[in-house]
Amino acid sequence: GEFVGEVLLPAGLHTVEVAVLDEEGNGELFLRDLDLKQNDWFLMAIADLTLAQDLTDGPDTALGGNNADDVDAFANGRLAFFGNGKWGKDWKVTASADTREGPIEGLFSNFLDKSPDALFRRLDPDYYYPTFGDDSVIDQLAPTNGKFYVKLEKNDDHLMWGNFLIRYAENELALVERGLYGANVHYQSTAATTLGERRVVVDGFAADPGTVTSREDFRGTGGSLFFLNRRDLLIGSERLRVEIRDKASGIVQQVVNLQPELDYDVDYIQGRILLSEPLSTIANDRLLVRNDGLSGNEVWLVVQYEYTPGFDEVDTLNSGGQAHAWITDSLRVGATASHNAQDGNDSSVYGVDAILRKTPRSFVKIQAGRSEGLVSHALRSDDGGFTFGDPYAAAPDSEAAYGYRADVSVELADWLEGFRGQVTLY
Repeated sequence: GEFVGEVLLPAGLHTVEVAVLDEEGNGELFLRDLDLKQNDWFLMAIADLTLAQDLTDGPDTALGGNNADDVDAFANGRLAFFGNGKWGKDWKVTASADTREGPIEGLFSNFLDKSPDALFRRLDPDYYYPTFGDDSVIDQLAPTNGKFYVKLEKNDDHLMWGNFLIRYAENELALVERGLYGANVHYQSTAATTLGERRVVVDGFAADPGTVTSREDFRGTGGSLFFLNRRDLLIGSERLRVEIRDKASGIVQQVVNLQPELDYDVDYIQGRILLSEPLSTIANDRLLVRNDGLSGNEVWLVVQYEYTPGFDEVDTLNSGGQAHAWITDSLRVGATASHNAQDGNDSSVYGVDAILRKTPRSFVKIQAGRSEGLVSHALRSDDGGFTFGDPYAAAPDSEAAYGYRADVSVELADWLEGFRGQVTLY
């Protein structure tokens, strides 16, 4: 005669009804009124202050080489807070700040810069033995490499300062993938197409990350272990994908994006990737004629990440954005832009694209891109990372480059009743 029921309710006033009936339909009705708060906050703050004064006089002062008049009181301290909450209609905010221990007069200096001790927070928890005595887990609600983090949200829109991942992949000729520390804004309209896509999506970023991006292509070796060319990776900045490339043209035919912990593990300090499954050298090309025993398309592991090049501060400024809009349910236009400035070496990439479709499997897609400067180095390794080569070492750094691409896909059933099959051209 007992039961358990669960229901998710938005904020506000609600009435829950429970009816208890017998076999004949007679019974009782129980009503419970619920008032779920519109505003809900969690706040935590600490303030730590240390005051001291050296009153030493005599031999100690002489040994130290200081005059008694030069010794004065000093004050060290630390201020920190964390808070998250919701208010109004669908508004949420998460914020944290930590000045860390230091002289009072310098607590708020370089407040938006990266923390110099970020390296010590990159230790793999598998390498030491934390004991909580229960099933406790650590959830990083305010990911940041600096002293400050804030994220203001409403539904799927947000404005934030902290660590974030950028992936602009709508235009294959202007692909932008970065893991950055800075500002990010995202907006998408509530209106949607008949297939569920948001009518308008806009995303932009600006960051001074103090790190450098790297891309490395690894040919599948039949194994699971790959060594990156760099060390001291920025935590969470890696993006891994498996690409199936045509053996004749090298054009990417299929992409599988990998998920952390599920598909791979990474050692951020040593720069080491361990896949959950071995990566084959070739993939089935579905051709009727084979020219050798291991005939097939090439399999590549593509890794992009941010790394710290050394102890010297890197002067970088990265900015960019992407926007696309569905003019109708059949026509979409988009634009992508990114600009990188690093120690006086500037590079930019721009792209536009358009899709005209009848159905998701019958469409025409046109893309165009333009780059200035050497946007990125793509290192290549055929032995899992023991040796690397730079196929673009002789490329000019300052010249502009252009690219164009058109794709056509036709689903026969969309045009001819009773027919099955698909034709694709590029």
